Amino acid sequence: MVRVLFGNFNLTGGCISARLFYVFIFVFFQLWEYPFSIDGKAGSLIFQDFESFSVSGNSSNLEIKITYRGEKPEITQGLYNLIRDEGQNIISIVIPIEKEPGFFVSQNSLKLNWKETAVENSIFFGKDPPVYPIGPGDKLSVEVYGVEDIKKEVIVDPQGYVTLPLVERILVQNMTLNELQRTLEEKYSEYIQDPQINLQLIEYGSRFVNVLGEVDSPRRISLKKALRLLDAISEAGGFSAKSGDIEVQRRDSTGSLQKILISKDALLSAGEGNENIYVFDQDVINVLPVASVYVSGQVKNEQSIQYTKDLTLLRAIAKAGGFTEWANKDKVIILRTSENGETKSIKVDASKIEKGKEKDVPLFPNDHIVVYERKLF
Repeated sequence: MVRVLFGNFNLTGGCISARLFYVFIFVFFQLWEYPFSIDGKAGSLIFQDFESFSVSGNSSNLEIKITYRGEKPEITQGLYNLIRDEGQNIISIVIPIEKEPGFFVSQNSLKLNWKETAVENSIFFGKDPPVYPIGPGDKLSVEVYGVEDIKKEVIVDPQGYVTLPLVERILVQNMTLNELQRTLEEKYSEYIQDPQINLQLIEYGSRFVNVLGEVDSPRRISLKKALRLLDAISEAGGFSAKSGDIEVQRRDSTGSLQKILISKDALLSAGEGNENIYVFDQDVINVLPVASVYVSGQVKNEQSIQYTKDLTLLRAIAKAGGFTEWANKDKVIILRTSENGETKSIKVDASKIEKGKEKDVPLFPNDHIVVYERKLF
């Protein structure tokens, strides 16, 4: 079985270090015994019709480049951070080694799988609003039914205490509302028979989120109640004219910083669930500037164009007024910068795309399209 796997590797022109190869062998046997579902969130992806693939990697990441036939595979939201469309029917997949990436090759399909940790999903997509213990600065409303003089709002002082009629100073820091309710019932029962107490948290003074970036009023937002992402952005003045997708940063139970990128379009159509997640104490919400693509050279109107997921090379050139009469359609260059800051040049023959001989090239945020001039001689 191992020989077959390695043989497929050589036939497709792949290259891999010994360490990565053993990682693959280990995960390969796991995959054979425990198949994964075809779902981005489950950590699995299948290509049914591919031409070739190559593998390279380092101590941190594994990169798999797949040349496919036919239609472009659909990329689900759970895979956006792993997959990049390189154009020319090439998909590049970068998976951290810690996810133990693996693959299985058969005659007609290539299956990739990797581990997803629970924290990556559950830390952001919990269904219940967060509940916090009482802390300094929190405002409470305390009312004892039938006792007119015991109805007041109090703020927890910096030492974690509140002062109430009859029972005087009480340490409430780190109590839940239910715990404080029971404590007050016990203390007031010394003065009042079967006291009925109405206790409410009016607002958290000790809990907040930071909203940064492309909003009208970037600032710290106090959590007066359970807030969803759209609520927090609204309290910061709402999206600015240049706003794009949203990055949410949150620390997990171990203190490690986790991040998630949420599509603005998906958020605005999410309603009360899905991308419109609850925000937690000390979250950082960074509204990123809208991505763009720049078109220059032999087009009628050199300009920056707002990026959308369906933007392609010819669509971007059309938005820039189209080619000039001096444009060399055979030599159009896409300059693309990777996450590590490296810029690569992708040469495209736009004339073949116009004639239907090649597929239009999907663009990435911050691509720069350069249309060269035709040479007369």
